[in-house]
Amino acid sequence: MHRVATLSGELDHERKFEAISQAPSEILFISTADTELAGLVKIWSKRFGKKLGLFQSGHLLHPKVAENYVENVLCKARLAI
Repeated sequence: MHRVATLSGELDHERKFEAISQAPSEILFISTADTELAGLVKIWSKRFGKKLGLFQSGHLLHPKVAENYVENVLCKARLAI
């Protein structure tokens, strides 16, 4: 799939770099579906508490944001789904 910008500044690499400030967690779920993340919170948060981290991947559109997230959050998880 290719995305085509119709206005200046819409391409991912043209967006402003904004680092994501999420604390690393042992178990990390990354999804584009908000409903999926909400369901995971409801089911697993009591059992895993702060060991469970969730992230909506739509925020990783800028290449440098994605690199920063991988280095500072994803690589520190023991399990990433």
